Amino acid sequence: SVECDGVMAEELELPKSVVARLIKESLPDNVSVSKDAKHAFGVATRVFISYITATACDVASGTKRKTLSADHIMKALEEVEFGQFNADLTAALEAHKKDMQGKKEQRAAKFAEKKAAGANTSFLNDDEEQVNGDGEGGQKQPAEAAAGATTEAKDGKDDTMEI
Repeated sequence: SVECDGVMAEELELPKSVVARLIKESLPDNVSVSKDAKHAFGVATRVFISYITATACDVASGTKRKTLSADHIMKALEEVEFGQFNADLTAALEAHKKDMQGKKEQRAAKFAEKKAAGANTSFLNDDEEQVNGDGEGGQKQPAEAAAGATTEAKDGKDDTMEI
């Protein structure tokens, strides 16, 4: 195994399945790709990502930033003469932001729904009746639902309920 800056080369590789899927989506159906070519694509992708990352880091440090942003990546692409991809990158980023916002709203709605349902949760077992509005119906109160709970019977004596 090759080690570079304390990181094993295998740790820097993209998953083979991802590389294979990207290649398959980019080529016509009648074209096949050898294992060596797939590996070469993976290595080339890693080199490209490393190169763009280093260039984006230079762009960010030029603006005295320590955190890379999408703008730094786009400026880096322009610097290495791949600026023609920025329109596609911008569109993909906007789609990603919309998708993330939609997921965030779904999680918030689900949380609010669970919170509202939690406030209305009954402590009944499936075989117990629910109390109607006038307090009748034979339901045990939540504190009494535990096994062996004591209740005051109609005759004033404490009785132990078996559950």
